[in-house]
Amino acid sequence: MGITFGKKLIHHPLVIRDLLDMEVYLEGAMMLTIKAVDVFRKSYFLVDTADKPGQDCLYRIA
Repeated sequence: MGITFGKKLIHHPLVIRDLLDMEVYLEGAMMLTIKAVDVFRKSYFLVDTADKPGQDCLYRIA
């Protein structure tokens, strides 16, 4: 199982490239998610109770 043309799938250059592309995409998505959570968390704690939430620029970004 997992053997094509006499080699394991992981030893085919195009499979390696596709797996690397998938890993880079996932890492980028994870970093974007972490950044969005960080900005939203910062904006949540910066909003004063007397102010409207929409007045803070970080809140609008999040």
